[in-house]
Amino acid sequence: MKNSVKVLVLLAALSVFVYGCSGNSGANQDNKVSGQAVAEESGHMDMMAEEGFEMINGKMMMVNAKENTQSPMESDMVLNDGSKVMTDGKVIRPDGSEIVLKEGESIWMDGSFMEAGEMMEGMMDDEMMEESSLKLFAGKASKYYRYDKASFEKSLKEGKTIFLDFHANWCPTCKAERPGILAAFNELDKENVVGYQVHFNDDETNADDKEMAKKYGITVQHTKVIINSKGNVGLKTLEVLSKQEIINRITKIAGE
Repeated sequence: MKNSVKVLVLLAALSVFVYGCSGNSGANQDNKVSGQAVAEESGHMDMMAEEGFEMINGKMMMVNAKENTQSPMESDMVLNDGSKVMTDGKVIRPDGSEIVLKEGESIWMDGSFMEAGEMMEGMMDDEMMEESSLKLFAGKASKYYRYDKASFEKSLKEGKTIFLDFHANWCPTCKAERPGILAAFNELDKENVVGYQVHFNDDETNADDKEMAKKYGITVQHTKVIINSKGNVGLKTLEVLSKQEIINRITKIAGE
């Protein structure tokens, strides 16, 4: 009788042990599946944050920052945070507030807003260093740099067509025009063309910038200068140029 009781107690203990292990295993499996789902959702959100909508040349465009692609926005969209983005550039936030995107401004799938040029600056990395110049835009064909004296002089010696934008970071016209310049250089795929942003009368202006302004007689910010392959000025203008106009002017002078 005593032995039978001992057997029953042992079987009961074993049953509890087996059930506990099985239950923990199920919980661990559930946690694993849950963790995997969170990780997948997180990865999905990261990917979606790379996609957004930007006002480019007066039109709303769908953009992919990682792949550096653009396509026309054909219908209204709802972002991950519930914001509604319309094809005319209006954004309605979940709280009912509204904003209208201006040229170069963008809104992203995670609901974040970026001012003109902010996305491009955020895309810069160590691989965009060439000699002592820093590229201002991430693109396979991009050859637009912060002005650097040594690089500029090398470009002159190589007979390149050079685009100069005398830019002030406080200037509304400069800010509005800059996305078009960046987009133009991202589209241009010419080995003999290079561009430089020269700071003029702002807190980033250095001695080399001042020397360039004096050399080309610059008295007003947002002046554009295009130098031909012979080192002569082919264009000097205060016009506010669109992306296509910049491409056309550079291409014409490069072909002369």
